Amino acid sequence: MLELFARDRATGGAAETAKERRNRMTTNQQRSETIDEIDRMVSIDEINLENFISSDDIQVTSTMSASQMNQPKVTTSKSKKRKVEEDVTASKITVAIDNVANAISESTHAFERSHRPVYLGEQIYNELDLMGVGPEKMSRAYLFLVANPENAHALFGFPLPLRMSLLKEMMGADY
Repeated sequence: MLELFARDRATGGAAETAKERRNRMTTNQQRSETIDEIDRMVSIDEINLENFISSDDIQVTSTMSASQMNQPKVTTSKSKKRKVEEDVTASKITVAIDNVANAISESTHAFERSHRPVYLGEQIYNELDLMGVGPEKMSRAYLFLVANPENAHALFGFPLPLRMSLLKEMMGADY
């Protein structure tokens, strides 16, 4: 009775007599609770919504006494075996997840190493302008680099002060 009707005896919060509880329960059976009322009851630990199946279910939770908590647990060999099997299974799952994570990481690194940036026309023009290519040679150099993306990648990976000489060498007689 004490556990059912005296929720917080220290502060008096949510404590009620058996008569108050019976009246409230009778009132609750006559009307349905609103969400606010249910929230209030959950907040004062009046009801428990865990494992809620239907409105007809009533869950009464009891606390363990101090003597029950101090008693050693008795485990059978079956429960020990089950625990060992669960640990082995969990270990295998952990190893498998680690392997998948490593494979994803390795494939990401391989992709990053193999993926080269693609230079768009505007980027090529801006780089040629930055290099100081004159207007008379701009169109030939631009068309050469657009047609040869590998050469564009090599040129723009080269140090800026040396790019002009590399471009002349790449284009040969066309420059």
